[in-house]
Amino acid sequence: MRPRLATPRDPSRPTDGDAGAFVAHLHGRPWTPWQRAAADLIGERLPNGRYAYPVAVVLVPRQCGKTTWVFDLAQGRCLVHGDYRAAYTAQTGHVTTERFGERMSELGSTPLAPRVQLRRSQGTERMAFRRGSFIKAFPPKDGALRGSALDLVVVDEPQEIDEDLGTALDQTILPTFTTRPRRQLILVGTAGTDRSAFLARYLALARAAAAGVAVVEYGAAEDVDPADPTVWRTVHPGLAAGLTDEDALTSALGVMGVGGFAREYLNVWQANQDRIIPAKDWSAIRRAAAEPAPGIIPVLGVDVAIDRSSTAIVACWPDLDQVPVLEVVEYRPGTSWAGPRLAELHGRHHGLIVADSAGPVLTVVDDAAQLGVPVTQTSTREYTAACAGLLDKIIDRAIAHRGEAPLEAAAAGAGRRTIGDAWGWGRRSSTTDVAPLVAGSLAVWGHARRRPTLRPAVFAA
Repeated sequence: MRPRLATPRDPSRPTDGDAGAFVAHLHGRPWTPWQRAAADLIGERLPNGRYAYPVAVVLVPRQCGKTTWVFDLAQGRCLVHGDYRAAYTAQTGHVTTERFGERMSELGSTPLAPRVQLRRSQGTERMAFRRGSFIKAFPPKDGALRGSALDLVVVDEPQEIDEDLGTALDQTILPTFTTRPRRQLILVGTAGTDRSAFLARYLALARAAAAGVAVVEYGAAEDVDPADPTVWRTVHPGLAAGLTDEDALTSALGVMGVGGFAREYLNVWQANQDRIIPAKDWSAIRRAAAEPAPGIIPVLGVDVAIDRSSTAIVACWPDLDQVPVLEVVEYRPGTSWAGPRLAELHGRHHGLIVADSAGPVLTVVDDAAQLGVPVTQTSTREYTAACAGLLDKIIDRAIAHRGEAPLEAAAAGAGRRTIGDAWGWGRRSSTTDVAPLVAGSLAVWGHARRRPTLRPAVFAA
């Protein structure tokens, strides 16, 4: 069974995936194919000994053994690497303690028992291995890892973590990696909702193939029938491996309803009913195979996340039917790369580039100006018109997008903020990074005002 999306494995790189597989063997429950493939991928090592992917996002349906798998992986690394330091958390402190306790109880009946010292203390559980390696539990809250230096941090069920808690976790986890070169953050869970901003942020980077971010994602497409068992058999690795059966999934469907079942057992993201951009309208304008009309210069919009964690460049161009189409040209962490990239694109197309006249994007505008790139900056009135205009076009089905992850996440979690008698996309009120949506709004605004010029819309690096 193939995943819906997965970072390609580089067979030239060594991997320590076999260490976790060995632990699973000692437990008498050999890994299923998805578990071994995922461990081999995120265990890839570079010549300097570091992991090729400091961040890994692994999303699989319920009943596929994901929590068991990630503990096997961590235990395996503790066995083969000296001074390997790992920490585990889930969506609440209670769940963290419960799952850590289950793994410690399981250890007692395996050949590993004499090699591991266990500390059972609620909230601070710990497995200590030889040569200074350990796995410890920590509650999901700011400051829980203060003073720690870690090689691996696992966040289980990240889809249940909202933006506020997610921000606190980032502030807690990321400093622990500063002095540990073989660092890695693993997020393992199932699909979420448009309130799962913490997971959505990392998943958007993974889907966009950001450097150093790996993804393994199993699940069904949004347009399939969630109640069809033939669909289950093609997308659920646990069902294929015998970890669960169709009767169990049928019961889950009856209890959870179609939406809950699709999210938990088919890994299909679900939208809350109060989203600003209606899910039905957004889905209706998705055209992944759209092609640009020949000879028209694309208009580019650019924006930066409120915390400066990422920058988005989004294009608007007419398709063969002259319908404006949004395309994510670039969405990457940080801001320093954006000015040179805009200069490269401007040198190729000489087209209009649009940014807001306020907010975190101003440094990128300045960087572009120093490189000789003109950027049109919208007034407050023009900015609010761009935001409202995009929403109107979405509802009227007068625009299209290519279904790219950064825009999908931004549209699902977008909030609004009042600006005088109008409104704009709210960077603080949104549950995810709306920079791609802001950039798209500005690109559409510019597209309606630019003079068509014969140049190709090609964005390949």
